[in-house]
Amino acid sequence: MIIDTKAYTRDEWKAHIEGMEWISFSARTKKPLGVTLHNTWNPTLAYWVETDPQRLNSLNGLKHYYEGMGWHGGPHAFISRQFINGFTPLTEWGIHSTCFNQTHLGFEMIGNYAQGSESFDSGDGALVRDNAAFAIAVVMAKLGLSPNRDLVFHRDCSADHHDCPGSGVSKLDMVYRIKEEMQKIATPKQGYSVEQGDTLTKIALKFGTTWKALAAANGLEAPYEIAVGQLLKIV
Repeated sequence: MIIDTKAYTRDEWKAHIEGMEWISFSARTKKPLGVTLHNTWNPTLAYWVETDPQRLNSLNGLKHYYEGMGWHGGPHAFISRQFINGFTPLTEWGIHSTCFNQTHLGFEMIGNYAQGSESFDSGDGALVRDNAAFAIAVVMAKLGLSPNRDLVFHRDCSADHHDCPGSGVSKLDMVYRIKEEMQKIATPKQGYSVEQGDTLTKIALKFGTTWKALAAANGLEAPYEIAVGQLLKIV
């Protein structure tokens, strides 16, 4: 099994998708007809480490797990707090859901989002959620897909009997967030208006940059304070 283990930032993911062409996704379709959203359950978000070699070890461990089941591929990406981690090449059909393998891309969100487990609405879980919405939005914009019609959850596949991506994940909410990200992609960024609870680090993760780059671009100096409503230049 050949996998893509690159940790894509948002800008890198966007460039990766923009340069992609689908010629023969599977025997059933020329290009993907949608995206299937999953969560890993195991590894949990608490277990996942973003830095190498731990990140690569986790991806290779998943590869060996799928190979052990005799699969030719797996999901197409594992989405974490900071990165969109490549896996099965996006131009090839993978194995992630009985109902959607040959028609949909499969994206796994790192974490266990069953009710009462890891939070999907705050903290690291919210970072994964927002990264997933962005990753899906870029793909759907490229393929001309609609979140309302073309986003499915693994639990929509009755043949698999899974609650994936977790009872804590709302499809209506994800559709809304993907639409928002698609609108941002369609409209060039002029800047970002600081929201309650934002920090430079949090904003940097959202846009695939670093807090130091944001500080430099906006003339911020120690202690790097920002205010709600302040317009930041995004680099």
